Amino acid sequence: MGLVRTSAKTGEAASVIGAGAAPGRRARIAAVIEVRLSQLVVVEKGGYQFVRLEECEPASTAGRRVLTLVIGPAEAAEIGRCLSKEQTLRPLTHQLAFDILSRLGGKIERLVIHDLRDSTYYGRLDLATPQGPVELDCRPSDGIALSLRAGTPIFVAEKVMAEAGTVPG
Repeated sequence: MGLVRTSAKTGEAASVIGAGAAPGRRARIAAVIEVRLSQLVVVEKGGYQFVRLEECEPASTAGRRVLTLVIGPAEAAEIGRCLSKEQTLRPLTHQLAFDILSRLGGKIERLVIHDLRDSTYYGRLDLATPQGPVELDCRPSDGIALSLRAGTPIFVAEKVMAEAGTVPG
């Protein structure tokens, strides 16, 4: 089993771009919580991997809630490369996507994991572009890899954390 631990910047909950927002405007969605990637776990024998996202600020005296997401091997490898600052000889998929966005004048502002339906998490990357704000639907694992590469915050909707988050201990 390989284990990589990292911490991200702490911060405050923020509003995020909403699906119904007019171009260039931000709509508020339900409360979001800033989280940090606390663990990337790769279980080589079992062939599975997951990440743990931990609240930056605990919501109660019980402690910081943690959200565990099972992810694919390619995303786990990319997250591991981002954490270790490993460079590849040629750009891989996430690096290419990040480079395209950057060269077109855009930047990733944040990832929001905003929904959980039928055991599937839904994420959204909020981008700033020369044409204004843009939202992109994404798998949370891809969003985590891109957010780590960009150095931008990750948020989880309170409703998702309330439903699926746990307090270790």
